[in-house]
Amino acid sequence: MIAASLCPSRSRATSTPASVARLFALALAARTVRLVVMVCWQWLGWHSVVAQTVDTGFAG
Repeated sequence: MIAASLCPSRSRATSTPASVARLFALALAARTVRLVVMVCWQWLGWHSVVAQTVDTGFAG
């Protein structure tokens, strides 16, 4: 009884999957998600372009 009430009424064959663009648009509708995406993008850019990525251990 409980499992039947938790399952959606439509079958998987008749429902269409959401596109990546649609999911991205829905996620970016919230201000918090936009802020997190911008901070993560900034962090990735800083660590891959500017920051030292390999420490060789040699002083000179």
